[in-house]
Amino acid sequence: MIFSFFEKIFMLEMNTPQSTMIQENKALALKFNDVAKKLGLSRTGLNFLIAKNPDFPRPFKLADGEKAHNYFDYTEVLNWYEIQKKNRSSVSRKQ
Repeated sequence: MIFSFFEKIFMLEMNTPQSTMIQENKALALKFNDVAKKLGLSRTGLNFLIAKNPDFPRPFKLADGEKAHNYFDYTEVLNWYEIQKKNRSSVSRKQ
């Protein structure tokens, strides 16, 4: 099976063998900071992306409480990323 660049990065970071990743449900909870880092954004940049892009996956909490961490669904983030890659040819480049 061919893995995208984004999938390989997450698998390496989680130290999970690729065969295990294929068999398991890929709907993993990713920490807010990890998603920002993988996308090359600061926390502020990721918050801006969430606020301005209605297509970007919404964070969720795994626990109740004001201090509970925000997470993202792995599959949703990966799907959004792949769509951005497909749409990149439609973005005009300044020369």
